[in-house]
Amino acid sequence: MDTVLGPVQTLAHWIDAGGYRSAGYPREISPECPPDRNEWVTELREPVTRT
Repeated sequence: MDTVLGPVQTLAHWIDAGGYRSAGYPREISPECPPDRNEWVTELREPVTRT
């Protein structure tokens, strides 16, 4: 999670470039959280709608 800002910005640019807009609250889900934070798996989810 310490380095999530870059991927969040990439997702925001993809949403905008694809002709979408946010349609609700984004979510961060971490289904795998081993002791070493560098091995965490995090999913970024954001509901979108066409603009």
